[in-house]
Amino acid sequence: MAEAFKIGDFVWAKMKGFPPWPGRVSNPPKDLKNPKGGKKTVSHCIFFFGSKNYAWIEENNLKPYTDYKETLVKGNKSGVFREAVEAIEEFIKNKGESVQEDPDDVFNRLVESAEKSKAKPKPKKLFCEDCSSQQQDKVEDFSERMRAYVNYPKIPGHPTVDLQEYFSLPTNPILHSLPSFASAFGKEVTSAKPSPAAASKRESSPPSQPASAAKRKRTKRSESGEDAGADKEPAASYEANGGDSDSGSTVPHRLTPTAGSGLGNHASTPSSSSFRKAQRSNLLERPSNIMRPITPPLDLENVSQTLKEKNINPSPLKFGFLGLGIMGSGIVKNLLNSGHSVVVWNRTPDKCKDFVKVGAEEGLTPSDVVQMSDITFSCVSDPQAAKDMVFGNCGVLPEAGPSKGYVEMTGIDAETSQDIAEAIVGKGGRYLEAQVQGSKTQAEEGTLVILAAGDRNLFDDCQSCFEAMGNNSFYLGEVGNASKMNLVLQLMAGVTLAGLAEGMALADRAGLQQRDVLEVMELTSIACPTIIDKCKAIIEGEFNTHLPLQHMQKDLKLSLSLGDQLEQPLPLTATANEVFKHAKRLGYGSHDASAVYIRARF
Repeated sequence: MAEAFKIGDFVWAKMKGFPPWPGRVSNPPKDLKNPKGGKKTVSHCIFFFGSKNYAWIEENNLKPYTDYKETLVKGNKSGVFREAVEAIEEFIKNKGESVQEDPDDVFNRLVESAEKSKAKPKPKKLFCEDCSSQQQDKVEDFSERMRAYVNYPKIPGHPTVDLQEYFSLPTNPILHSLPSFASAFGKEVTSAKPSPAAASKRESSPPSQPASAAKRKRTKRSESGEDAGADKEPAASYEANGGDSDSGSTVPHRLTPTAGSGLGNHASTPSSSSFRKAQRSNLLERPSNIMRPITPPLDLENVSQTLKEKNINPSPLKFGFLGLGIMGSGIVKNLLNSGHSVVVWNRTPDKCKDFVKVGAEEGLTPSDVVQMSDITFSCVSDPQAAKDMVFGNCGVLPEAGPSKGYVEMTGIDAETSQDIAEAIVGKGGRYLEAQVQGSKTQAEEGTLVILAAGDRNLFDDCQSCFEAMGNNSFYLGEVGNASKMNLVLQLMAGVTLAGLAEGMALADRAGLQQRDVLEVMELTSIACPTIIDKCKAIIEGEFNTHLPLQHMQKDLKLSLSLGDQLEQPLPLTATANEVFKHAKRLGYGSHDASAVYIRARF
């Protein structure tokens, strides 16, 4: 079969999870691996403008650049995309001006010149004309090591080096013959003569004594307190060369704080051990991580009173459900109890067994679930997991066809939703994003709020399912609107919860009874079910997971990303995100979001 594209053609290349991108069919670089498809599929090596990366793209994912330029340029307005389009247009223009040259040679020359322009200039040689070649080699080697040391980040509590005092040692005749060498580091050596204090120190120890032994003796004396107060400004040591430096040096400035300045190493002071213990006791006032309460097993046969009162007429269609987590398990329970036919899949297969016992079918892979179902719901943890579900191995995409519908219930951003929609619709399927507002308890009771956007016919086909899941469902128009609405609401919830945690922490510090605070709060206008429930969780200190803290932090992060795209300042959200991020780092990511109180209190 003849290939539709050849080396040098300009194309639009489509990778999974990314919009079409301007590129050029090129010869593969040496370090690029062969395509996975082998000879079964025709693939071309594409150079992507803007990112300057190479990748193998199947021929059916390539389109001629000129033919689709007007359509695809309008579909993406991001700054990075515009830069890529400008880069390919500039390259086409340059190529047209040099028609007598090979286009591949022109292309390679432009790439090489761009890479060379980014290369750092080599450092100047630091030696004089009178030095021998052996001395020059030593100076160059030493200069490289010193630059690496100076640029290396200093760690509080570790020894530091006074380079100027090191330059003044008599053991470095090469450096003394080259006064310009020290100035290369931004300092000026005022004297090559060692200080009297340093000289007396060296004379007091036997010449044959190793530097490491002398260092051990000094350390021992320091720990026993014999040298306490002998030197008000302890000098730093340079172990690699065995040199000593002293605060009495004629060199007036140091490159780093000294050990006695309060910013450096406290190990040389006699009271450092007790000081560190006092600091440690203050830091460890925070209690040990509270164990997350074990989530009780879900009673699948218990039908909630809310669901009984709805009198739902189940759809005759077959529904698939991917993800049986905190929210997914409660949703599937209500789908089964309302009479729907459901095929389930979970990353941990053991979770499917209980649902199979009450009438569900189990699919071995997401692809199998889509094949067995008319409409498939997905409810996983984050945007990356949602993409993996669609584009990953044995994912949704291979089985998505004209007769299939796909509903994304994962809390994701608008861009991820649009990427998934484009892939599903491209295969002939229908796509709907259905974001849920609520917690684990509301999912089990069937009182969630559904925010949907996308294919209107698919929304209508899912009405009986939405009735089983929640009290209300809203259709918000085109893909992305539901995700944005969900992030706005989650932003408000996250900032409110962070404020509640700080308020309860302040009440505790002020000596107020937190139960009294709750009792008064219930009588005010700020009382609402969410605040009251989280306040009770803080008082009881158990933090049963209804909304995982890591999911709340994820939604705040996505909200900040949306604000960046729209240039909308979100200072309170940014602060709340840092509070949740810190609580997550302390080990409370899987706890309920109310565990952010631990971070606020301690």
